[in-house]
Amino acid sequence: MKTWYKVLNGNGIILVLFLAFAASGCASRYNITTGKGYKITAKGKPKYDKERGVWSYKGADGKPHTISTGSVTEVAPASMSP
Repeated sequence: MKTWYKVLNGNGIILVLFLAFAASGCASRYNITTGKGYKITAKGKPKYDKERGVWSYKGADGKPHTISTGSVTEVAPASMSP
């Protein structure tokens, strides 16, 4: 019978650390700050469309939205936004 501390010996602890690091590094929410000071919360990382000059993102409702680049002052993970 293996106990948890024996399983975490050697390669097991490396796997656990890797999974914890990978899960913590993925921001699932981003804040888009506008020039007027509004904050829009996006699900996932917004994508910049250089040809059209817009940011595309999924809103809290899960529906796709776009916002003009001229209206955006900052795009940052929610965990890093004040």
